[in-house]
Amino acid sequence: MSNPITPQSPFRELGNTDRASFRAALTRSLAGSVPPSPLARETDAIYDALAPLGLTRLGAAMAWIERSNETNPSDLRHYGRDLHNAWAVKNPPANQAAHGLWRRYASYAQAAAGWGAYILGPVFADLETLAQLIARYAPWSDGNNLAHYGRKAAQEITMLPPIAASSPSPHHPRLRRPSTTSAPTPMPRGSA
Repeated sequence: MSNPITPQSPFRELGNTDRASFRAALTRSLAGSVPPSPLARETDAIYDALAPLGLTRLGAAMAWIERSNETNPSDLRHYGRDLHNAWAVKNPPANQAAHGLWRRYASYAQAAAGWGAYILGPVFADLETLAQLIARYAPWSDGNNLAHYGRKAAQEITMLPPIAASSPSPHHPRLRRPSTTSAPTPMPRGSA
């Protein structure tokens, strides 16, 4: 077991877990789902989309929290399985009139790639901790209990064993060295 993750842990440094633990975490999130979600069939492709970003631990935990509604048919009214939106990502407000509230993906693997880019992109670029990420990602205004969500996410991430070579994400701004060229040079993995 790794060091315990807390809501104050840097979310970009949570890293990856092994493929089997990731698969078990996503499968557990779908226990009792009738009919079984296609998410379970795509776990390897989802892992492959998140691993290069160092996001398999965070991705598995947040999919468990967001998609645990798949076992609760009353929650499918919010974003059904046909959206393949395992992380409950909303469309930007300007696009909601034309495309609906929730983003739609062709597959869960495509959703994972989109979620990874979203989490590491400009919307969350100024944030450091898991608690900060959750406060913006799943705000009180959406009916979320931030303290509970933060504790649950930290608990779920802690249960997933890290693989040392994956952490931290090369996309974290603190991992970039100053460069004499115009483009930043990423630091090698494992340094910092």
